[in-house]
Amino acid sequence: MSRQRSSIPMRIFRTALAVGISAASLVAIPDQAEAQPRSGNGRSGPGSRYGHEPGTMPFDFSENFYRANGIDPDGLTLLVTERGGGSGAIIERQAPHPSRSNVRIIATNGGYDAGGALLFYPDPPAFMTVDAFMDNAAGQRARELADEFRAFIFPRSDGDPFSPGPPNRRQDNIFDTGLGYLTHNPLGLWTLQFVAYTDAAINGGTPEQDALMAEITARNGLDEDGTPLIRRKHEIFLLEDAELVTLYTRNKETFENGPPWVV
Repeated sequence: MSRQRSSIPMRIFRTALAVGISAASLVAIPDQAEAQPRSGNGRSGPGSRYGHEPGTMPFDFSENFYRANGIDPDGLTLLVTERGGGSGAIIERQAPHPSRSNVRIIATNGGYDAGGALLFYPDPPAFMTVDAFMDNAAGQRARELADEFRAFIFPRSDGDPFSPGPPNRRQDNIFDTGLGYLTHNPLGLWTLQFVAYTDAAINGGTPEQDALMAEITARNGLDEDGTPLIRRKHEIFLLEDAELVTLYTRNKETFENGPPWVV
């Protein structure tokens, strides 16, 4: 499979257009004392100069770098060079580094890290089904990482519960940037986790449930649905424990709702 395609016009959107971020292309602006380590700053290693510092240009990974980290590039789907709908890439004359291809990603997105700090990141290079994981030790490790790290997506209450598309979102994504993400997940592999408010959250629940909803609203404000905006990973789990949100994942065997993983 060739990963070089003709150029696509640049389109940059304010809100998060996609869900994938690699450790080498993520820029965080921490504004909370509880924020996780600054995502995308201070990272060393191959390609660290290409995409994670303000003003630099994020590139897709090279096929050799994908394979070295357990991913078969022929198994990737919905490539950034093929998607459209706000995604965008330019084919440069040459790659900036052996770990990168010549596909420069130009659409920029926003979201939050695990501690609530703002993130800015490029569109994901690709989505994945199980076919992308190589049949070796590196592929097994890639599958473990993809299952361990989650990108939390927030569909509108009246929308598709399994769609990460921007028009379907009530707020920007949250990325699980803890668990040694910057050092252990070089490709930035994620499971898509969809977060839906329950009936008790939308229509009113117990006094304790209502109090938690009011607390998060006071701290974060409201999302596009008029429900509390969630900024931190631990808030998701507080709401889940209180039966105020339900977490959904695309089927990892049948892929009936779309690819379950993203780069």
